[in-house]
Amino acid sequence: MEPRRILFVTGEVITDFRELLSILGRGEEVVVLDEVTFVPEWERALKVAIDQGWLDRRTVYASGSTTAFLRRETFPGRPIRFLEMLPLDFRRFCLLFGSLRLRRRVATAKSYDDLYPLLDELNRLFAHYLRCGGFPRAMYEEMEEGGIRDETYEAVVNWILGDVLKLGRSRETAIAILRALLRTYGTRFSLNALRKELAIGSHRTVREYLELLSDLFVIRQYFQYRRSTPLLRRERKVYFTDPFLLHVIEHLLFGASIVDESLVVEGVVAEHLRRAHPPPAAVGFYVGPHRETDFQILPVRLGVEVKWRRHVHPTDFPNPRRFHTRLLLSRTTYDPNSPTPIIPTPLYLATLCIPSQIPYRLPPRPISS
Repeated sequence: MEPRRILFVTGEVITDFRELLSILGRGEEVVVLDEVTFVPEWERALKVAIDQGWLDRRTVYASGSTTAFLRRETFPGRPIRFLEMLPLDFRRFCLLFGSLRLRRRVATAKSYDDLYPLLDELNRLFAHYLRCGGFPRAMYEEMEEGGIRDETYEAVVNWILGDVLKLGRSRETAIAILRALLRTYGTRFSLNALRKELAIGSHRTVREYLELLSDLFVIRQYFQYRRSTPLLRRERKVYFTDPFLLHVIEHLLFGASIVDESLVVEGVVAEHLRRAHPPPAAVGFYVGPHRETDFQILPVRLGVEVKWRRHVHPTDFPNPRRFHTRLLLSRTTYDPNSPTPIIPTPLYLATLCIPSQIPYRLPPRPISS
């Protein structure tokens, strides 16, 4: 587009909704309001502009760091659409930083066999992804500078704790819960057990903070299910939405990595399954009489078990009779024709097509050598 047809303004410099309303009254075809939630009563200005017809045949993008602020107003009956801009998944990470050969294979692969010859490169990229995740700033520092700067960790910490304070919650309670989640990472826990461990007065407080951290896209909660109904009173599991967020919290609270790499991988798989199977599908876990299956996807009854080790056998899959379809994710073992297919985790994630509301074009050359 012609640049003069686009207006970009940050909410940090807008005084109130009246000033925002005057900005929306201008004639640019596209208006981008960055960090709009900094503006008091921003939603009031947007409602007026829509109802007055000022935005007919025009497009307004209003961005904020969390849906906890943006979704306070649902704009009933008005043409508003919400887009979630999440950190990059591993497939798109490969499309940015892989070799030309790998990027072409990832973009066109029809089967696991198409990508298996490039498993060594996928493993190298996955090792980077486990450190930097899909956050742009962390990605480019990891891939182009050989490591992530301390100020990048600090920026993400300030974002998380800053939003907790903006929403009127306690920074200390949030940190205590994050610390407990690291200690129990990837394992089942109940709200009441977490309450007792932290000496918090009510399990409702624990639940509210978990929901808050979910709204901030810091964590995801995973439940057991009966048919397609989550069993909210039973034990649940929590994973961070991105491996870099996990390392940020480790950096803040412990100054070192304390979560085993296998559990970091398990969390990456959890998030990718969650994105690949959006509602009305449900991603949870299954607890059998003797063993637990890492993930189940309903209503299709797909079971996924992560075994982050080199040698994996089909008998390693727990509760096989529970699922119509089974999948074992390994470190390097590859046996796609087994009754329970075994696929290396990086290979599976690189072929997992996650629906995106944002169009993507393959870069003409690798972003990083």
